[in-house]
Formats: sequence, C-alpha cells, structure tokens
Amino acid sequence: MMNKLVILLLSACCLLMTACDKENDETAQGFRIMNADVDLAAGGGTVEVALQATGELTAVSGADWCRVIEVTNEKITLLARANYEYTSRATQVTVSDGNSEQKIVVTQEGNIFAPDSDQQVIRFGNAPSQTIVRVNSSFDFKVSVQRGIDRSFTCGSTSSGCLSAAGVVNDWGLAHLVKRTEHLIPCLGTLLNKRKKDPRMSYKMGDKTLLEQNNLNAGFYRTYLEESFGISCYEWESCGYTQEIPKKMQNHLHVPFYQTNTSSYCTLCAVLEHGERGKQRERQECPAPCLEHSFFYPKHLYMKGKYNSLFALDKHLLDEPEQLKRELGIKWNRLVVNLL
Repeated sequence: MMNKLVILLLSACCLLMTACDKENDETAQGFRIMNADVDLAAGGGTVEVALQATGELTAVSGADWCRVIEVTNEKITLLARANYEYTSRATQVTVSDGNSEQKIVVTQEGNIFAPDSDQQVIRFGNAPSQTIVRVNSSFDFKVSVQRGIDRSFTCGSTSSGCLSAAGVVNDWGLAHLVKRTEHLIPCLGTLLNKRKKDPRMSYKMGDKTLLEQNNLNAGFYRTYLEESFGISCYEWESCGYTQEIPKKMQNHLHVPFYQTNTSSYCTLCAVLEHGERGKQRERQECPAPCLEHSFFYPKHLYMKGKYNSLFALDKHLLDEPEQLKRELGIKWNRLVVNLL
C-alpha cells in the first residue's frame, strides 16, 4: 500500500513539473532581428530594421553619426548622418531585452565622386551640339565653366539627381522655405551660427577658452537642424580667436571681416536724428544714411559700424597665412572671401 502511495505522489510531481515547463515556455520573452546587417549610402538618412519581440527593448548605437530614434516591438529606426569622407565607416547597434543582447552592424559607404575617365577632354565643333558627361557622385555637385569661354552651356540631370545650389539660411522662416525646395542645399548662415564676437574682448579679463565652443558643438543640436531643416553644413566667421569646429562636417570659413552684432532697427538713423542709439524705431522707408555716414572706433580695434550692424577685421589669419593653408581641407571645406 505504501509503495502505491509513493508512486502516486511521484506521478503528481511529474505532472506539475510538466505544467510549469509549458507555462514557462508560453511566458518566455525574447526577440529576433530580421536583418542584422544594414548597408547605407553616403548620403545617410533613416532606415528601419524589422524585428520580432514580445517585451520592452533598448537599443544603443556605438557612434554619434548613427542615432537610434525609435524602438518598438516591430522595428528599430536609425538615422545616419551624411558621410563626406572618402572612406566608408561602420558601427554596431546593441539591442537588449534585459536578458540577452544582439548586434546590428551598420555600414555606410564613403563619398564617391568619379567623372567618367573617357570624358576628361570633350571637343565640340562649330555647330551647336550637346553631350552627356557621366558622373558617379554620392552628393549633388557644382558645375562651373572656365571664364572667357564665349559659349553657352546648360547642365541637365546627373546620376545623383538634379544639380543643386547651396542656400545660406540666416533666419528660421527661410529655413522652413528651403526645406520644401529639393534643389537647394541649406547651409546655416553666420547670423544663426551665433557666438560672442567683438575685437574689444581681447582687452577684457577672464578665461577666453570658454568662447571656443557654441551651440553647434552640441551633437543633439546638429541632429535637430538636420532632422528639422536638412541642414548639415555651416558657415563660420574668422573672429580673432580659436574656434572648436565639429569634425567630419561641411564647414565654410568667411574671411577677413566678421559681423559682431546686428540690431533690429537702424542705429545710425537713431543717432543722426535723436543723438542716441537706443532711440531706434521701425521704418517704412530707408533714408540710406549709410551712404554718407558710418560709426568709427579706435584704429587699433579695426572696427566699423555700417547699416544696422558692427563689423570688424580679423588680422589673425591675414598675418599668418600658413596657418590658414594648413587648415584648408582639414578643418574647412570652403573659404569665402567677404568684402564690406
């Protein structure tokens, strides 16, 4: 009798253990990534990685040029910045459910610009004619014709789309308008690339290294500009002290003049009419006082007031041209000469 009782108890335990195993199988959580290898073009953009998951997931990217912008049980959305370097780059996105981890390998190709080698020299006859120059390019590019050639050239589409022009954006209203235009590439202008610029600062006390950075040194702000307005290149002014410039971005340097500040209304009119800068007011028509008048400052400041702005001359790079040569192509992608 005792043996039968023991057998019954063992059978009951086995049934309970089997039920627990089935319950654990039904409630177990996990995830599966449908494609763990992601290949991106140099132009960057967003990409969705499909997955299957039953619980909450987290995803962390290993590089700042590739950001995780959304994680659900069905997909992970990544945003990659444009790669202007000629070499490809790669990173990993680590996905975890708290118990296990899986990797997504993201590879982005480098910038490609390769005109057809057979079309380096093109000869035309006297009669009007046309030809197609094949160019393999990752980005829109600029076409210019040598000055002095008395012919008419027009450019059609390219393998990377229609030829585009760069548009400098100096107010947020224009940024919204440029965003709707496919053939314009927006660049953040010097009026929106704000920093403290004044030749009189060199005569003040304090740690000037704190001025080397501005809001563009914050990665999240550059991401906001790119996501909201498509802005990924920036205009800078040489302003008399060292600036920390974000790397691997399109940066254009304006020399030798820079704008220290701009008022909402004309300070020159206020001084001529009322004797005080502060008595500015809105005008329906401009009397153009700057044709005959300007604000002048001590000579050692190399500073002048014109229109509703103050301008200064940065002699630093003019006195050290070798430094500018070293920075071109490494720190700066384009040099812009601005004249008052």
